Amino acid sequence: MLIDVRLGLTENKVRNIVPMENGCMAIFTSADLLCFDGARFMNNALVLKHGYPLSNFHNTYRVQAKDANDIYWRKEKQQLRAVNLRTMTEVDSIGRLFHDWGITDSIADFFIDDEGRHWMLSVNGVLFFQTGNNKVQHVEGHVNNDLVAIASIHQRGYVCHTTGTVEEFDCKSGKKLAEMEPINLETADSLKAYAKVVYHKGKLWMLRPYAHQISKKTDANTRVKQSILMCMDISSRQWTMRRLLDGTLYDMAFTKNDQLLIVGDEHLYLIDLHNNETQDLMPVLVTDNFSERRLRDDVCCITIDKEGGWWVGLHSKGLLYYHPTRLNLFSRKDQPLSNTERCPIFSDADIEATARNLAPETTNCTLRDTRGCIFIGTREGLLITDPRSHRQRYITEADGLPGNNIVSLTEDYDGDIWVVTSGSISCLHFKENGHWQLRCFGATEGLILSGSEFQNRFITKRGDSICVGFADGTYSFVPSLLKQTQGYRTDISMIDSSERQNNLQYKWLIPIGLLAILGMGFLTVRRRRLRNNVQLIPTQESESTFSDRINPTEMNLQRIMAPSAKTDQHPSIDDLFLEKLRTTVLENLHDERLNVNTLSQLLAMDRSVLYRRMQALTATAPSAYILNLRMQTAMQLLQEGGYAVNEVAKLVGFSNTKYFSVVFKKTFGITPIQANSQKTR
Repeated sequence: MLIDVRLGLTENKVRNIVPMENGCMAIFTSADLLCFDGARFMNNALVLKHGYPLSNFHNTYRVQAKDANDIYWRKEKQQLRAVNLRTMTEVDSIGRLFHDWGITDSIADFFIDDEGRHWMLSVNGVLFFQTGNNKVQHVEGHVNNDLVAIASIHQRGYVCHTTGTVEEFDCKSGKKLAEMEPINLETADSLKAYAKVVYHKGKLWMLRPYAHQISKKTDANTRVKQSILMCMDISSRQWTMRRLLDGTLYDMAFTKNDQLLIVGDEHLYLIDLHNNETQDLMPVLVTDNFSERRLRDDVCCITIDKEGGWWVGLHSKGLLYYHPTRLNLFSRKDQPLSNTERCPIFSDADIEATARNLAPETTNCTLRDTRGCIFIGTREGLLITDPRSHRQRYITEADGLPGNNIVSLTEDYDGDIWVVTSGSISCLHFKENGHWQLRCFGATEGLILSGSEFQNRFITKRGDSICVGFADGTYSFVPSLLKQTQGYRTDISMIDSSERQNNLQYKWLIPIGLLAILGMGFLTVRRRRLRNNVQLIPTQESESTFSDRINPTEMNLQRIMAPSAKTDQHPSIDDLFLEKLRTTVLENLHDERLNVNTLSQLLAMDRSVLYRRMQALTATAPSAYILNLRMQTAMQLLQEGGYAVNEVAKLVGFSNTKYFSVVFKKTFGITPIQANSQKTR
């Protein structure tokens, strides 16, 4: 299955994928970091801004790893960056962190071994490592500054050099135990300054790219890129060459059945070490969820999750996910549910009265479970109320739901509640004492709507399965099979209704008071300004002239934003959405930070749902839609005259006038000055 910008990725250039403790996957693109729970991307993109200079790291490849404290470290472009995956925040002062560990020298290179231990090479050639409790110690003797990787097994550290030599150290005392000579490659004239080292079942596996020259009759010497796979038995300390593979290969990982996956330049090798067979899967790789079934792209990384699923990061096409059974947990049929299978909004008068009291005019669906709890699905989230204990809880995207628009609810035979949003399905499992556990399901289980949305209350039970309807068909699933998967889980607690009411009362008392004071001050200043402006305006001037004199830019943008007159007295939901979309973009057009993330927040929509809906209604991605409106507004303002090019650039969200001119000419074929001069003439 292919996961790309159509499912919520900010960009398709995936560089690393890291499993997180809570069951999510941290997706690192070339520019930012996202958290994926299998159904949606849960956070706004985190852009890494802070770095620590590494004078000894000159590699063009990104080197990344996760330590024992769930801190992700990345080396790229002579910079070291770090992210706390538990809080999804960047470590902003790595130098201070080194100083707290007791290292006063400047660090030239940085490594993490298989046991999550940090290794730091100073500019003076001293190699430090952690011994526990953030204490550091240096290894015996002076170490050359040509390190490429460090691995560890049972308190033994293996330091790999660019020459192929490997030194073994005791991770307690720092004493050097042995030195292993490299394999002699007679044809190799260039070993890359990179190595991937993995420990697996008593053996150390090393992947090293290299190049060599070959002579051809029709041409001069040709440089061939290959990679060598080596293996060292820990007991004998002897290296053996296991494979010579085509292409520059960057990453490798072992599957649960002891197969080895190796990825690199348009290659995805699957090596069966028992049968001694090697297969390149990239030429035969297909995807089922989008039209481009065959993929040809460089592969940057490979990760195996807790359930044995493959996560493959592609250079420019997103990421691939594969699991032999998990991707088939949702079964799609092209036959929609009938209206007779549609659930009523209210099952009884008591639920109706509760819903109208707690969620007036926003209720989509309701449910009373076998415990007596009432569930109210609204357009703003899920409200749970327990009439017996007088506890309530409002669950939204902030609590882990994939979306706030709840369209269907049902209870399975185990008493678990299935919550259907417009684009995903979640499960609420009751634990005890008012505590619930939320599980979300989506793309990694095979749920791909491709622009469609689930319909309100189209849900029914058929035997052991639950069927959920959308415009083009149904998705069915067996709850017991879905609940066996190990995905993202979050705990939710109910709140006593009286306590909740009191908390809300005191929580908003101070902000409301401050807002009242600010509002009174603003009205006073506004009245004074209007009074002064009225005294300066002659009585014969029209209202439009007065408005233009106050703020001509605002008047022009308001006219551009004004919707065209429509004869349809009853616009459809899609028309209302498009009008709101256009108005929201134009109101924030001056903000250069306006993108798909901020637009989804302004519209209170999930990023992937917004993308799918815009693709279905406009056949345009959100980023392209925003850029088109920027350019259309710029052209209109330039042709009307009255503004310099740099003024128009700022009005439509470009801080760099030169870049604005480049984009403008690429869009219209003329420069902004030429467009402005057309009106002047």
